[in-house]
Amino acid sequence: MLAHGCLQVSAYRVAKYCDLHMEHLNRSCKDALYGLGANKTPKAITHIGKAIGTMKSIVDNYDETTTVTAPSGQHSVPSFQKDQDMIVQDLPSAKIFDEIPGRSHPCFPNLHSSIISQANYEQLKQWISEHIP
Repeated sequence: MLAHGCLQVSAYRVAKYCDLHMEHLNRSCKDALYGLGANKTPKAITHIGKAIGTMKSIVDNYDETTTVTAPSGQHSVPSFQKDQDMIVQDLPSAKIFDEIPGRSHPCFPNLHSSIISQANYEQLKQWISEHIP
């Protein structure tokens, strides 16, 4: 009875290992297919599918011999504080909230300085009464 239980645990571990190995192969396939870019054809996909095992062992061997370190798996969050501070410092000198006659963006020549100045209050009131109970 104990031997049978050990076989079940061992079989579970083997199955788990095989599943994990398959997931790694899937990731390698996806990376290789991504590398094809716009050149994804059935023939190219078949070639990658047949070669992925060999490609993975070559890449792993290369990484090992050149001592390439694997990424940590943790995403670093870049600090945007410097960028935000720079923008906040530049805003007053750019006078973005000042109305300057003749200033417009070429893509938006008819954009009004105030959205509210063009609002139709009757339509707004009707929309609010229809959408907000």
